[in-house]
This record gives sequence, C-alpha cells and structure tokens, in this order.
Amino acid sequence: MTPDQKIQAWTAVLTSLPTIVFTGVLAFWNWKRDQERVIVQIAPQYLYHHYATGPNRSLYAIAITVKNLSLFPIRIESLAFLKDGKTIHRLDRVGHDSEWPEELAVHSTMTIFTKEYELDQLSKFGTLETLISDEKIHAAASTVTGIDFYSNRLSVRIWRPLRHLRERLRRGKTVLANVPQPSR
Repeated sequence: MTPDQKIQAWTAVLTSLPTIVFTGVLAFWNWKRDQERVIVQIAPQYLYHHYATGPNRSLYAIAITVKNLSLFPIRIESLAFLKDGKTIHRLDRVGHDSEWPEELAVHSTMTIFTKEYELDQLSKFGTLETLISDEKIHAAASTVTGIDFYSNRLSVRIWRPLRHLRERLRRGKTVLANVPQPSR
C-alpha cells in the first residue's frame, strides 16, 4: 500500500466511525424503548375500616400496584409477595377478576387489593405493618412473556432521603435569600 492509499483508508475509517457510532446508539435506543417496562409497588391502605377489629386493623388492605411504562399493552399473568426471594403468597386471578384487567393499556395503572382471606394468610408472616416495612418483602409481577418485575425497595431507601435533603436545602436557600445583607 502506498502512503496515499494509507491516508485515504484512514480518512475513510475516521469519517465512517461517527456514522457507525450514531447508528449503533439509535439501534440500541430503539431496542431498549421497545422492551417491556413495568413498575411494581406495594401499596398499603391506611384507611379506617369500621368493620375492623384489633389494634392493627386500621391497615385493612395491602395492594400491589403495577404501572405499564411500555409503548404497547401488556398482560400480567401473576402477582405475588416474596420474602427473601421465595414466594410467601400468590394472588389468585380468579378472586380478583373485576380489578385485574385482561390487558394493561399503555401508560396505565392497576391496583389489586388483597382480600380478607389473603390478609389472613399474609398475617402468618407478621403484622401487616411489619410486612410493609420489612425490607425483605417485595411485590412481584410476571408477564405472559415470562419476564418478572420486582418492587425496588433500594430506590426508595436511597431517593427518599435525598429528596428530603434537596427540599431542606431549597427551603434553606429561600430563608437565606430573605435575610438582609449588611451594607459596607
């Protein structure tokens, strides 16, 4: 190869490299965008239930909330509560027919509340308040395609204190902004 041919080859490689990288990033973004994205959360209901009895019956239901962030409708096959990665209770779809849609529309949410007999089964693992606050308890949702999604307690433990700190700093800035500055 002559020196001129080497220069032309390197020029061709260097000019095509940005196109290859840009196309690769777009292809990855499209692939990632078209994946199933679901948020699963445990949603306690702290409402007074006038039929409830006992000291901890103000908490009368635990729910699993599923949010579909995908660009297409999805089907949720099963919901369960997990402790240490093992299923402690699986919600029965037959008992929740009215709440559990056949297909979860794009950017919609479904909340499935536990029934009385399911609360009794869950109470074997502790009081309802301890079940909600226990870091080892997670909610899980499984789609028809076989992908499992879990409630992420780690983000709650990390982001909640940071949001609180941010709000305190914002309030501190507004308080300091109103303090008159000394004149020189």
